[in-house]
Amino acid sequence: RPTWRISKWEGAGTNNEAEWTALIMAMKFLYEKRIVDQQIYFYLDSQLVINQVNKKWKVKHDNCQKLYSEFIDIFQKIKLLNNEMNFNWVPRQLIQLADKEAQKGGI
Repeated sequence: RPTWRISKWEGAGTNNEAEWTALIMAMKFLYEKRIVDQQIYFYLDSQLVINQVNKKWKVKHDNCQKLYSEFIDIFQKIKLLNNEMNFNWVPRQLIQLADKEAQKGGI
């Protein structure tokens, strides 16, 4: 069960830009909360972003390279607070099932 949920309308863009923006937004939120000495887990349904974050794939598109640079910046700031971050891929079907169950529980 997630500790926090955040959302924001970002306007037009590609799906990959939206995935990167969501991850960066979540990381900025954590940094602003000054989360310290924690094991932090991120679960995303974007294989592309997970593989790019974990440096298995390169960030090739210009529009995402800027976002990747922003990610690296906030990643380093969070690491300075002595946090360990884990980035994990979750198939979209499992996320949809989890959302349905969470709605039943009143989240």
